[in-house]
Amino acid sequence: MKTLENIFLDNKDKKHIFVQPGGNWGDHLIYFGLECLAKKINLNYETYKINEFFDYAPKPNEVVYIHGGGAFNSWSTDAGFRALRHAINSDAVDVIYGPCTCSQDVDFLEEKFGEIINENRKFTLFARELITYSIFNNLNCLKGSAEVLLDNDTAFHATKGALQALAGEEKYNYSLYGYRSDKEDSGITFSPTPQFLLVDPPEIAKSFAHWVRIHLHAIEIVTNRTHSSIVGSILGKPTTLFDNSYHKNKSIWQYNLEARGVKWIDASEAIEIVEPKGVARLIPKKLNNSWKLNALFRRLRGFPQC
Repeated sequence: MKTLENIFLDNKDKKHIFVQPGGNWGDHLIYFGLECLAKKINLNYETYKINEFFDYAPKPNEVVYIHGGGAFNSWSTDAGFRALRHAINSDAVDVIYGPCTCSQDVDFLEEKFGEIINENRKFTLFARELITYSIFNNLNCLKGSAEVLLDNDTAFHATKGALQALAGEEKYNYSLYGYRSDKEDSGITFSPTPQFLLVDPPEIAKSFAHWVRIHLHAIEIVTNRTHSSIVGSILGKPTTLFDNSYHKNKSIWQYNLEARGVKWIDASEAIEIVEPKGVARLIPKKLNNSWKLNALFRRLRGFPQC
């Protein structure tokens, strides 16, 4: 099966337009990894943010590459679908949608892809794990239009050296519990406590370099953030991943991360880890929830401030 790198090498004489559909700092690891690959093979590219891309008309000698991720679902923005529509209706010589994950709502996918498919335009669609690869291959609306391929999340092209060049020296200051609590978590409930460094890395980070630094300074990482687990594996940190609201985390873990030494636990186990223990159980809830107190303990642990 062709890889993304194979396709880039086959089109090395053409200019590539890299489109960033948006997302949090973890998604920037996807962009960073692809840029590492592009530099390795000396690929000619230019980067466009999503709104810049909508104002741009790709030329006949250009390849449009839209960064993958987890955008093909009903709870995210439709930026990925809109970017794909703009690309396949352009004059670009080729259109590639990067390694991604979709929801398992087949009716939703049939409708959304069906609205944008141009039967006269073929494009390449990469999955980054086996469940999405199977779903894409079985969508009626994609038959005859999309060449469905399987390859790793482009974040895996990032190297520890490149990340350290961006974010500085490695440190071993704290155990990082990077827990998301939003529409993509698995219904978990937990409370902050100064006893543990419990943060949501994309929410607390001020920049992509800061996001990398948060992980680079950890002794170990426990998380339900996909790219916190990926960057942990790249950095060689002992890393544990647990499930989110759909198959994404488990699917990527089975396809890539398990072989890279990342452990898997259930969400219930992850919550037990950060429950207050010992005398910490006696701390009043109001004090546990104090932003100032938690910020103080983060600083005392050596958590990077920027």
